[in-house]
Amino acid sequence: MKLSFIISQVSQRCLLLALMITVGAGASAQTIPSPSVTPTASPTPQVSPNPAPSLERKFFKHILRDQQA
Repeated sequence: MKLSFIISQVSQRCLLLALMITVGAGASAQTIPSPSVTPTASPTPQVSPNPAPSLERKFFKHILRDQQA
């Protein structure tokens, strides 16, 4: 009689453990990712046809001119 009691207790605990694992696995499962949204490109700014020379360009131009003298 004692052995049957132990077996019933073990089987109940195994069933409870299996139930907990099943519920835990379902709760921690990842959801299906949503479809990605394709980003839209912003329009590029228009560059003027004859841009004004930058300060760096003027600086290096003067340095090269001074070295030639």
